Amino acid sequence: MNKNLSARRALACGSAVLACAAWTASASAASITWDLRNNDGCGAAGEPACSSNYGNTRQYTQGGVKMTGSAYADTDSNYANEDQRRIETAHLGHYSGNGLGVTNRDNDSGSPNHATDNDSRFDAIRLEFDTAVRLTDLFFGWADGDSDFTVLFYTGSGSTGLTGERYNTLSPEWGVLGHYDSYDDGWKTLSNTNVFSRYWLVLAYNNVFTGTTRNLDGGQTSLDERDDYFKIGKVTVETPTQVPEPGSLALLGLGLIGLARARRTG
Repeated sequence: MNKNLSARRALACGSAVLACAAWTASASAASITWDLRNNDGCGAAGEPACSSNYGNTRQYTQGGVKMTGSAYADTDSNYANEDQRRIETAHLGHYSGNGLGVTNRDNDSGSPNHATDNDSRFDAIRLEFDTAVRLTDLFFGWADGDSDFTVLFYTGSGSTGLTGERYNTLSPEWGVLGHYDSYDDGWKTLSNTNVFSRYWLVLAYNNVFTGTTRNLDGGQTSLDERDDYFKIGKVTVETPTQVPEPGSLALLGLGLIGLARARRTG
């Protein structure tokens, strides 16, 4: 066989293996925690100006990942039946030392209703990330009595579709990670092992959603429909990072051998 032809074939084979090795990867995870208790998330470079309006946002960047928070509640009074109430934007407030809470349009700005709560209306905080993340832990910087909560993740491909929707029509584009029985502040581990999403919704416990119930504080699980209040002080996520698989490393070695042989026969 022509040596130059043989060399070109070996070189092509080696290059293909190298390409394969470069693209074959598995996901490991890097953990990022935002501390929101003394950072209002507004007014800094690249962040929106502070606003007291409904529909405001707060932005935080940590570990190269941007997180944007916004608030919602089922306050549209054009529907008399509570189950038919539509979701509207609310105000996402910051409370120094405690974190983020929600003031909805039904004049619930007084304590403790400026927390994320389900007193009369169901409040929710949407966390948007500029990359898909796994939400693993929440820290409640403040809680009043019970602090049961519900966590949803977005599975759709378009708009998250909250404003104008009803909580009971968000499925299937919003999946339920779980309901969590909690009665105080502090860390809340979500036991999330495999769900990645750019959009997460943290609500005061809302029984319109069906899903797994997890007890976080020991004792008997008891999810009451109302009177849960909390402020989110910290958020921890995991982001996927690409690392070569053992099989890819082997392929890389074969590719280098192919290139070496090509040079010797050239």
